[in-house]
Amino acid sequence: MLGPDRFRNGPGWAVGSWFVPVVHLWMPYRVAIDMWGASTRLPGDGEPYKVPLWPVNLWWGLFVTTTLFQRFAGQRYENADALSEIRTPCSR
Repeated sequence: MLGPDRFRNGPGWAVGSWFVPVVHLWMPYRVAIDMWGASTRLPGDGEPYKVPLWPVNLWWGLFVTTTLFQRFAGQRYENADALSEIRTPCSR
């Protein structure tokens, strides 16, 4: 069961944050953190409560890394005149 009181933003941000310039760099991560925290089990009475965030951080790190790699590879592909130039380092 989700804890609706554990979300910081409205439901529109879950989709809209991907399309707003500059905000799309940070808000999807915040929405994922909120969703992760809202979907975890609540602690018992008197128990300290800390949600482990490493799965969300791993996901976001991989997402950013693949996005940057795709941009790099796409740029190399666009600038190459031959297939061999894509595989070898730029000498320009």
